[in-house]
Amino acid sequence: MNIQRLRVNHLENPLGFSLGEPVFSWEVTDTISQKQTQAQIRVFQGEQCVLDTGPSPELDSLGTRLPLKTLPRTRYSWRVTVWGDRGDVGESETVWFETGKQDEPWQGGWIRGGEKENGILERAFVLSAAVKRARISISGLGLYRLFLNGLSASGEVLTPGLNAYDRWVQVQTFDVGELLVLD
Repeated sequence: MNIQRLRVNHLENPLGFSLGEPVFSWEVTDTISQKQTQAQIRVFQGEQCVLDTGPSPELDSLGTRLPLKTLPRTRYSWRVTVWGDRGDVGESETVWFETGKQDEPWQGGWIRGGEKENGILERAFVLSAAVKRARISISGLGLYRLFLNGLSASGEVLTPGLNAYDRWVQVQTFDVGELLVLD
């Protein structure tokens, strides 16, 4: 039995989202079974198991909402074990998701580009020590592209996409650890 395409809120390894009560889903292939009889989801924060459903026939591979209270800006890992109706059992690889700022207040302010069209905003900074992990949470009232050390922080263009600015502003989070260099 092969368990693949593990997703949280329909995203593979989501980074920087406010997930609410997350919805876990997966696909099972290469099995002799016709259906899943039970499954077990385990969620970890570091090495500590913070949620274990135990084997349950109630867990649905198409989407199971779990009452997991997540912390802001925290990486979680998870895996699922599935039992089939013909006796085979499989365990997935461990995958991750990482929460965003959630309800934390912003410490920074909006950066304005002045009167120029298509303005380029630059900020130089020097790292005094190597970093283990680095994230940028960013948004724009309009479109932007983010570069660090001349390299794109993502393959995305026309970010942040469609917004109803009078109701909400999207925030994107990027893993930029590999783009930072010591000077």
